[in-house]
Amino acid sequence: MAGIVEKKIIFGLGTGRCGTMSLANLLNFQEDCLMTHELGGLPWLPWEISVKDFQHFFTRVLNRRQTFVGDVSLYSLPYWRRILEYNPESKFIIIKRDKSATIKSYIEKTEGQNPFMKHDGKTWRHYEWDRCYPKMNCESKEEAISLYYDYYYDLCLEIPEDNCFWISTNDLNSESRCLEMLEFCGFDNPKYKTFKKNEGSSG
Repeated sequence: MAGIVEKKIIFGLGTGRCGTMSLANLLNFQEDCLMTHELGGLPWLPWEISVKDFQHFFTRVLNRRQTFVGDVSLYSLPYWRRILEYNPESKFIIIKRDKSATIKSYIEKTEGQNPFMKHDGKTWRHYEWDRCYPKMNCESKEEAISLYYDYYYDLCLEIPEDNCFWISTNDLNSESRCLEMLEFCGFDNPKYKTFKKNEGSSG
């Protein structure tokens, strides 16, 4: 892929319902940066590795004219090895919200749906985001979300430490912590701004 060496690649990771959109907004606020949230809010990548889908998704990110490019999405996590194969200097920002708050938010957000478990579409509706989540083997949706949360962040621990910066959802309100994160990403003149809840603070 031409030009990949010149690009500064950043991917934001998180379970969802943890501030991913606010993180994308903050990154996109920086100079010479184009950062998207779920590449327009669509379920681009399945949790089960799809080389074809990844190539299409990643090429769209890399083809941006800005120096700093990337995306924030829960479903990029299974592809971190492929991202580092293309560019070993890629950065991953991992955002983590309190577990109980994440579970509560997901219960409210996914009423009538359950992307966290395999199902036949009778108790819960099938929808396009089902493919973006790993499936937990348990008895209840709430337990499945809990297991998903733990599984997700356990997988994040496999990413090399030098490529990762962990930040809590609450720390998006900390100027010093956010500037530290932006400097880690390589921005020479990082800028801080808080984003309103309706701009995605619980995304």
